[in-house]
Amino acid sequence: MASEYAMFGQFSTKSDVFSFGILILEIAWRNWKDGTTLNLIDPTLMKGGPKIEMMRCIHVGLLCVQENVADRPDMTLVLLMLNSDSIALPLPTQPAASFMQGNVGSSKSLQLDSNCGGTNYVASITEELSPR
Repeated sequence: MASEYAMFGQFSTKSDVFSFGILILEIAWRNWKDGTTLNLIDPTLMKGGPKIEMMRCIHVGLLCVQENVADRPDMTLVLLMLNSDSIALPLPTQPAASFMQGNVGSSKSLQLDSNCGGTNYVASITEELSPR
């Protein structure tokens, strides 16, 4: 349930965005912050699919569960972000504390996110896609 609804009883057009994102959140946040986001993708999809698009879907999903309603995109922007790789995506912050209580490490672990967003987004995906 979106935090603005749970705390204040306010439903908004972005509440559905939050619900969509929470599905991603439950499986994605830990991998995102650890730089292992590709672990979320079924290996059979990675054989022929564009990995950068898959990573973008996860990134958009995490943006949908930002605690502050003003930081979440509306569904129109979600569709635009998913359909256009020319739109720069903001870096997601730690999702709503009520969902992640006890599951996220210190602020040091959140600093790992800086490698997964903004201008480093493609570089971090390239690094993650490289054979180890």
